[in-house]
Amino acid sequence: MSRFALDDQRPCRLFLTRTGPHRFGGPAVHEGIVPVGASVPLHLVLLLDLEDQPCPVRSDGLVRHLPLYYPLKYGFGGPAVQYRVASDSRIDILYLSDPTPDADEHQYVRVPELPSSPAEIVPDPGRDRSIVVGGSSRLPVNAGDVTCRNPACARFERRVEVDVIASVPPVAVGGTDDFWHEYQGGDFEFYFCLCRHCTTVIAFNVAS
Repeated sequence: MSRFALDDQRPCRLFLTRTGPHRFGGPAVHEGIVPVGASVPLHLVLLLDLEDQPCPVRSDGLVRHLPLYYPLKYGFGGPAVQYRVASDSRIDILYLSDPTPDADEHQYVRVPELPSSPAEIVPDPGRDRSIVVGGSSRLPVNAGDVTCRNPACARFERRVEVDVIASVPPVAVGGTDDFWHEYQGGDFEFYFCLCRHCTTVIAFNVAS
C-alpha cells in the first residue's frame, strides 16, 4: 500500500483547463472500484499527478497518482467511502457506508462517468466555490467526527484526525453542470481526506 502526505501547507486551487497534468472526471483507471457484492463502480472525481511540482501532496514513491473516487450512485447522495491505493492500477475499498447501489430512479448522478477535463494546480488562497487542494483547511463543524475503518490502522474504528486533500463542489465542465443531476447547484462539497495514521483515503460530502 502506498502512503501519502501533505508536504506543503500553502492552499492551492485546481482549475479545469485545456491542458494540465491532473484530470477531473473521465473514465476510471483503477481496478477495485466496484464494491464487493455490487455491480456499480465508484466515480473518478480527480486524478492528481504527484510529480507536478505545485501539487502539495506527495507519496512514498510507489505510485505517481493519487486517485480520488466517490460513490456517487450510492447512499442517496450522502455516502462515505474509505479505500487504500494499492498501485497506479488498483485501489482496495475498505468501507462503504451504504454498500447497496441506489435504484436507477433514485441515483443522484445518472452518468457512468463525470465529463473529463485536464486541470492545473495553482498556489492560491482564494475560494470562489472552486476546487481546493491541500492547504491547512479544516473540515466544517457539521462534518462531525471522522472514523477510520481500516483494520490495519492503529486507530481502527476510532476517531481520527485527517488532512484534507481536496474539497470539490459540483463544478461545471465545459460550461455545463447538468451532469450532476440531483447534486446540481447543491450547497455542499465532496471532501477527500487522508487518515493521519494510515494515510488511506476517506471521502464524504458535507452540506454548507
